Amino acid sequence: MPEMTLRWPQAAGFNFLWLQIFGYMGWPHDQAERNARIARYFAEQLAGIATLSELEAEIAESINRFGLDAGEADRYRASATEMHRKFTEPARRECLDTLEEFGWFKALLSAPGNSRFPSTEVVTTGHIMITIRSIETRYPELRGGSVKKSAFLLEHTDGRNGLIIRNERDIRRSWVRFKDIAHLAAAFVLTDITREDNELEELLVFLMIARDFEKFGVSFYPHAQKSTLLNPEKIWVVPTNLCLPDCRVPVAPPLHEVDLAILQAYRA
Repeated sequence: MPEMTLRWPQAAGFNFLWLQIFGYMGWPHDQAERNARIARYFAEQLAGIATLSELEAEIAESINRFGLDAGEADRYRASATEMHRKFTEPARRECLDTLEEFGWFKALLSAPGNSRFPSTEVVTTGHIMITIRSIETRYPELRGGSVKKSAFLLEHTDGRNGLIIRNERDIRRSWVRFKDIAHLAAAFVLTDITREDNELEELLVFLMIARDFEKFGVSFYPHAQKSTLLNPEKIWVVPTNLCLPDCRVPVAPPLHEVDLAILQAYRA
């Protein structure tokens, strides 16, 4: 089964981890676009790192602005140059090495690397996955969850689920396109990744939820189906080398009473 590869070079910020995860979620079947997005990130990082000649120009401007005498100017220049040697040059080399790893600019030639993230489709897929599990876990009287049943419900909700597709046919099309990352999409819906107070905690919670849905999806057989909800040979699994605790958050939330009424009136 394919496994997400998550890298974190020193030259990259924390958001680089999310960039990779979002690459898998938005383009699960397009490695060229994923690589181009990573190459674009490091190209932008590289462009933001001053070269030695740019540094020298900045030093000269600072010496003028602060009115430093010759001795002070020499010490200032020596300190700035030494910091550049210790920190800036290694960062440039790491960005270049990482660009090399992802195919240099060939990646950018093969794909734009700036395509719109399909948030509506991903969120819709996440809601399908969550709904199926909620039905299966909490409401045996509904006789099992299914993609068709969940799509029917999403089409008839009154907007409470936010950014989702409303047409049942298009909902099911999104599922077909994004089902190999449905466990990630479910975690995306259930995790608040906009917080900045504890980025690492939010990432770990996201991965815990994703792995939990992954286990459910590859073991659950929808009613009258001979294959599991998610195909273990095709989904992008959470890296197996990550030692994550068992998920203890409510991954199968109860349905709204209005949704229950809609599903109770559903006829396959």
